[in-house]
Amino acid sequence: MKRLVFVVLISLVTALAFSVTALAHSGPEVTVKPLNPKAGQEVTISGEDLGANSKVEVRLVGKNVDLDLGEFQTDDDGGFTTNLTLPETLAAGTYQLKANGGESASIQLTLTAASADIKAPVAQPAVAQPAIVSQPAGAAVAGDKQMVATTSETAPALKERPLSEVLIAVFIFGALAGLGIFFGQRQGRHSHQP
Repeated sequence: MKRLVFVVLISLVTALAFSVTALAHSGPEVTVKPLNPKAGQEVTISGEDLGANSKVEVRLVGKNVDLDLGEFQTDDDGGFTTNLTLPETLAAGTYQLKANGGESASIQLTLTAASADIKAPVAQPAVAQPAIVSQPAGAAVAGDKQMVATTSETAPALKERPLSEVLIAVFIFGALAGLGIFFGQRQGRHSHQP
């Protein structure tokens, strides 16, 4: 019985190690701060590993909405950071922020309705394009740090994993746990025979 427990524990630790390694894979990603902004609010959008020195098109896609937020140039590492203001006319709901360039990435965000104190100008129609308030790629590192530090309402960056990576990790974990149980039971049967 002790051998069975030992084999199962070793299998679980091994499976966990493989799962963490599979999930630690770095790849293209895009982040938004804050993750739950309001319509009309300024957000910080950052991308990583989207293709070195390439143009990245950023779009906000939701129910009956496909909004072009702009095109940005990535740096030598395939990254960019920009601040922009979301249109006040966007409805509350769930959206996908998509970054498509040399590589592609997306993240889900939940938009809340603009607060009552934010009002669109009466004389001008609503503008579909957001105002870009900072430079995209090539911004000074100190400027990027200052930009993030001055954001008063930030959410932790959540990394979205592709379904295939999650399924692979679950499969590896399950297979190793199953093998551990199988060999543990097999060992237990053979140790009781004369």
